[in-house]
Amino acid sequence: DGRYTRVDPVVDSIAAALGLFDPVTGQQLVLGPELPRLAPSNGALGFSWDLPLRAGLLNIAAQATWREANFYDDSNSQRFDSQERLGASISWISPNDQWRVSAYGKNLTNERNYGNLTNIGGLFVSGPMQKGRFLGLQVDWQYQ
Repeated sequence: DGRYTRVDPVVDSIAAALGLFDPVTGQQLVLGPELPRLAPSNGALGFSWDLPLRAGLLNIAAQATWREANFYDDSNSQRFDSQERLGASISWISPNDQWRVSAYGKNLTNERNYGNLTNIGGLFVSGPMQKGRFLGLQVDWQYQ
């Protein structure tokens, strides 16, 4: 529930001099009614389960995260869409903890979103896309 509690009077006077107030609401356009880059809600839910085996340990884990749509610029004119992510992994750990083999997936629903956006002179918006579905296999060996 983020909000501005006060604005530097210098910012108000600059906004007034430049005519940067919404004529309907009187809200300053430089600082919109909502804080930029602050999603109204976000959260995560996950689990990690260890299953002992005769030859080591099996770990199964999954996590889901979400973030509500939110403004990403100071004038509250550009929004990120809401984002959901799902990831999971399964790992085998050797009895002496020297070896670990993991298979994992990130963004399993293959949701595509921008990671950061920049308005280029009011002409267009540019930014890198977040990675789509990513599957991997990792083998770790620890020298003891």
